[in-house]
Amino acid sequence: MDAFLFSFNSVFPIFLVMALGYFLKHIGVINDAFINVGTKITFTVAIPCMVFPSILNAHLEDTFDLKLIIYAVLATIVALLILRLVVPRFIHEAASWSAFIQGAFRSNFIIIGFALASSLGGEAALAKTAMMLVFIGPLYNILSVLVLAEAEKGKEGHSIAKSLYTNPVLISTTLAIILSLLNVQLPEFISSPIDMLGDMTLPLSLLTLGGSISFNKEEVNLRQALVASTIKVVIIPLIFIPLAYLLGFRGIDIIICLILFGSPAAVSCFPMAYQMGADHRLSGMIIAMTNTMAILTLFLFVFALRILSII
Repeated sequence: MDAFLFSFNSVFPIFLVMALGYFLKHIGVINDAFINVGTKITFTVAIPCMVFPSILNAHLEDTFDLKLIIYAVLATIVALLILRLVVPRFIHEAASWSAFIQGAFRSNFIIIGFALASSLGGEAALAKTAMMLVFIGPLYNILSVLVLAEAEKGKEGHSIAKSLYTNPVLISTTLAIILSLLNVQLPEFISSPIDMLGDMTLPLSLLTLGGSISFNKEEVNLRQALVASTIKVVIIPLIFIPLAYLLGFRGIDIIICLILFGSPAAVSCFPMAYQMGADHRLSGMIIAMTNTMAILTLFLFVFALRILSII
């Protein structure tokens, strides 16, 4: 019951704020102009400011685990490659399949991940999760940009490269890694505004996300969203968590694998899809569905792992 309540309390507030955004759009308090500007601010300012201190403050040398890093990176890439090979065979519009793939492989590693780590494994799990963010955060961003870049027809290799080196989240991540390796400590008058801007990521992104959600079948393919959501919170964790166990991972390492593979789709999927011309409505629906489904699936995974004394 504690595991269920924790999962519910971690996920339901996110869903509730998204529902508020949907309601405010429905009654006319927010409009498409707000959603457009809000997603741009989220993508270019808020998310980079949220990611930056998380990576900068991670003590890489104390929590570095090469075996876990290699497994997490390879598993993520393998999942993406399989999706990239299979999904376009069934969904022919690049704008749709790129949003589908991003929603099916990219986890809410920051928002849900840190909460799960703290609850399930305490400070030790939290520190190791922050270490993993140094590697998984940039990987997610690079892979997402590569996938979403294909949403624009005729995009050449140099344009994709431009999408990478001009991506605000990637710039923020790279800078944070460099400063962390150099042990640079930012003065408070710089770090405090960054923290304040990062703190607005969740409410702003969730409100704009909720306002963009449509249940009109002409605007969103609900079947595609359901399939992508099932892949994200059911199929992928059922493959890669048992595999991690067979490879010898236990305890905190399994908790991190649960966070990485079992968390719902990242909220940042929506503004990235929106800004890069992918099907942002499909992306938003996948986020809404995975967050709703994760209330049950995370409970079941945590319960099973505890019953088996794996975590």
